[in-house]
Amino acid sequence: MLTHATTHSRDVGCNLNRTEQMKDYRVLNIFDSEIEITNQHVAIIELVEVEYQDFLLSDLDYRPYTFGSEGEKFVFDFNSNLTKEIIRRAEQEQIVKLDMTEFNFRHELKNGKMEKFGYHDSVKLIGLDEQDELITSQKLENIIQECVLYHHTDMFFNFVFRFIIDTELPNNQDISDISQLKPVFKTYQKLCQYILLESAKVLTLDCDELTQTEKNYFEEKYFQLVKHAKDYCDVINTYVIYLDKKIIEFIEWELKDKSPFFFQFQQSCLLKGYEIARNRIEKNLENQNFFNHEIINTENQNVLKFFPTPYGMGKKWYLVESVKNSTIIQVIDEYLNQNGFKLITGQDINKELKTSIVFESIENKESYYFKKREIDGSYVAFAEQDRKNPLRAILVQGQLNLTKIIS
Repeated sequence: MLTHATTHSRDVGCNLNRTEQMKDYRVLNIFDSEIEITNQHVAIIELVEVEYQDFLLSDLDYRPYTFGSEGEKFVFDFNSNLTKEIIRRAEQEQIVKLDMTEFNFRHELKNGKMEKFGYHDSVKLIGLDEQDELITSQKLENIIQECVLYHHTDMFFNFVFRFIIDTELPNNQDISDISQLKPVFKTYQKLCQYILLESAKVLTLDCDELTQTEKNYFEEKYFQLVKHAKDYCDVINTYVIYLDKKIIEFIEWELKDKSPFFFQFQQSCLLKGYEIARNRIEKNLENQNFFNHEIINTENQNVLKFFPTPYGMGKKWYLVESVKNSTIIQVIDEYLNQNGFKLITGQDINKELKTSIVFESIENKESYYFKKREIDGSYVAFAEQDRKNPLRAILVQGQLNLTKIIS
């Protein structure tokens, strides 16, 4: 059956994946649609992969198979020969064979829910109008990334992991073994799903749907985190209001539907912060170093992020003691030396930059400094970087952002 629907394809935090294999599918639904950014007529086809049975029938040309009731969505140029062939096979209830190397797979935010789409190479995802004013999704991605840097949404979701450790372990105790981190990570994924759902109506794809029991538990123990995420939505709105008018026009053009513009941007910034933090945590789950770092470059900012690993979060009280006995700087300095940086503590450079800490790359001599400034009485504990005390930013807020020195 050919059904009709109109969808707006928008790419939020795309993850592109290529697999080299042929797969067999049955068609569940076909939707007539359009890619608004290019005005391309497309078919969104819901396909479900078939599972062949092990036994054989007397007719050797037929292989018994089964298939489920829920499939994946693939997007094709509506007028292509491939689409016509798929429609013909759907009408005759036949198998469709597809080459996965011909598709770009993306996770996209639609109506507050993350969905996976496979775009065939015949689909044009980016186009330019006559005045070349239409921005690409890379431009929108850059704006979202700069919003994340400005509001530290990745820092917040990074902090959530440490907050779980503090909440679930007895007071003032560290983890005894790195294996304790894996169940914490599972709780982390579910809690972040709850935070995103309650604050910005976003559904993530990285864990099963929450049960009512889990929701009740999170509401009782972690309601402060949910409230803080809701507050983020308000400050992101304010941030967008003060953006350059031309940038706002760019974003609105990219998102197209202007009525939920602010809401979509809130969702995008929170979700991007979560994705950055989750990937960082997952990557370091078995890392027994106390710290790690990453460098983020956008159009307007170059930032070095220095943060505790999950193991370092689990050893927070050990690190707090190292502050008390003045060995923490040595611990940090050892990490930096092992990773091609050195800690600059000379009074001249610190006085000139009005900072208390500078990291310099040994290889390319690029330097990053901690921009120290006063904070007002509205300071909040949930991952708002402490600009007075860099050690507190690392050990309590869970991240230290350092800005590149432009010579």
